Amino acid sequence: MAPMNVAEAVAKLHFPAFIPMQQPWLATRRKIKAVGLDVASVDYGKSKDFKTHQLLYEKISADLKMQPILISFLQQEYTSLHCP
Repeated sequence: MAPMNVAEAVAKLHFPAFIPMQQPWLATRRKIKAVGLDVASVDYGKSKDFKTHQLLYEKISADLKMQPILISFLQQEYTSLHCP
């Protein structure tokens, strides 16, 4: 099998992610302040417009230079939601 170029490889990506319409709900209704994910991207693998990235970082952002403060906040305010 011949090696794939980047565009071919990206077209084959598949992993769990958020869908764009979830972002406004998370940010406004649930008042989410930070999101931590252990996936390759917040957008689904075949995304071409990366709309979830755009919406997520428009509504939910954290300055990681403030990491000690952020960790302290998360220890006090953190609620864990695990989805299979």
